[in-house]
Amino acid sequence: MLERIKNEFNLENKLAYLFAVLSAALISSLLYATNAYADLQGIFYPNSSKATYGTANNGSGYTDDLAYSYWRSETAQGNSNTPTTLRFFNVKTSNGASKPFGAQYGIYKIVDLREKRFLDWYTQYIDSNEISVNMDYTANMGSLYTEMTVYADPKGIDGAQMNVRYDRYAYTTR
Repeated sequence: MLERIKNEFNLENKLAYLFAVLSAALISSLLYATNAYADLQGIFYPNSSKATYGTANNGSGYTDDLAYSYWRSETAQGNSNTPTTLRFFNVKTSNGASKPFGAQYGIYKIVDLREKRFLDWYTQYIDSNEISVNMDYTANMGSLYTEMTVYADPKGIDGAQMNVRYDRYAYTTR
């Protein structure tokens, strides 16, 4: 038994163990460096009235002390007071800012159980301008949320993936 343990610690095996540990550390650091973060900014309970749902969104970058903020609102109407579908008419962003300048809006999605995608907002800098897009889109109420991807990096969509943020609104019934 002792002889077998001694053989396990020869130079060739030590190098193999070292390589395995270093490989695991490298893979772990790569997976950690590509993390993105999702923030639930609000939960809304729509009904049959056409209404505007909105709230302030904000976040920060993982590096370079970057911070962003903006207001986002969505106009929607359910098919009843306890809706099974929700129809979207407009999405609007305004009063945006980022320090230092450079954060950008990414893709805007309306997501239901069938993973529907609707609008692209690439290369729109987060600034004080109001951006408004009309739409006519209906989604199922089960697991429904809307999402704005934010590239919270001074390099925008070319920045580090760890600086990607997903600002989400959830829609549900009481």
